[in-house]
Amino acid sequence: MTTYLTGDTHGSFERVVRFARANNLTANDTIIVLGDASINYEGRDTDHDQGIRDMLAPLACTVFCLHGNHDMRPYRLDCYRREIWHGGVTYVEDDYPNIRFAEDGEVYDFDGTKALVCGGAYSIDAPRRKREHMIWYPDEQPDDAVKAKVEARLDSLDWKVDVMLTHTCPYKHRPTEMMSPDINQANVDISTELWLDAVEDRLDYKQWYCGHWHTDKRDGKVLFMFGDWAVMWPGSAEFDEIRRNEAQAPNRRSVRKAAVDLCISERLIYQLFPLDPALVRKSDGAQLVDEAKMADFIYGWFTSPNKRDFQYRWCSDCRRWFHRSLMAHVPAADGVGNGQMFCPECAPRNGTGNVPRGA
Repeated sequence: MTTYLTGDTHGSFERVVRFARANNLTANDTIIVLGDASINYEGRDTDHDQGIRDMLAPLACTVFCLHGNHDMRPYRLDCYRREIWHGGVTYVEDDYPNIRFAEDGEVYDFDGTKALVCGGAYSIDAPRRKREHMIWYPDEQPDDAVKAKVEARLDSLDWKVDVMLTHTCPYKHRPTEMMSPDINQANVDISTELWLDAVEDRLDYKQWYCGHWHTDKRDGKVLFMFGDWAVMWPGSAEFDEIRRNEAQAPNRRSVRKAAVDLCISERLIYQLFPLDPALVRKSDGAQLVDEAKMADFIYGWFTSPNKRDFQYRWCSDCRRWFHRSLMAHVPAADGVGNGQMFCPECAPRNGTGNVPRGA
């Protein structure tokens, strides 16, 4: 059993699917998303949220999500039931047993490593969301009842736990370099961070994992996660961070390969992401493209006025984007819907034969 962790996905699970497949994760493995998974962002019956469920359902591993400030709490949806899993209460749907949501204040046992969970954070754009009637959840932060439950559980553990899993971080660890200059910080609600600060001051712990801040960095024993991956070694107090290298970054293509696959120039990729973390330098000096960042760009293009000339398709297997001229189309078996599209690498194993480059 291996437990992996990553940061906010905001509904884009392509990199999670690629990671699970490339590392041959099994039913004994777990991927923890540290909040803002946005699986329940719009509601159970929307195309967005249903599409994410259908994407994750074929995975053998369990996807275990904390709630962030952009997640509807699962107990508000009738489709979920409570079930004990790894010693703690989770929320799960019968149709999607490999997708689970944590309950705040619960302690989960990952093969001997005890982890306490508390999700939630403040949305810095909450005033605009409320003003413009955008999606926003009034219970996005832990309330007094949740805080009391967490503290009572820690009392029962003599304030000693192996791991803390939270969405945001204790106040003293805030990555101030990630704060938006467009936001007046005096108007930001920091009550959750201040409370977590007080919790940390009393707590005897080995590792603290959090998301929310859209950065990958370490500050003492607090590990911030966004697009990176970490592994919680089973039954051990030792923790080893997975670095994005050739063996453990299945979601990245070289700049040259991405240019070929998208039928654009390498120069254009560098122009699109001159200083962006979408381009990450490996130890040998080569650069890789972050597929999640690339997907954000392509989605943006798709929703722009250029969508009439949209030339890209999403591979149904590896979940990466390619120019449509390179894709093989498999019609739906029942004749309903658009069927599936496969890239040149995935087409042969999906029974479509080889797809010639530039076809």
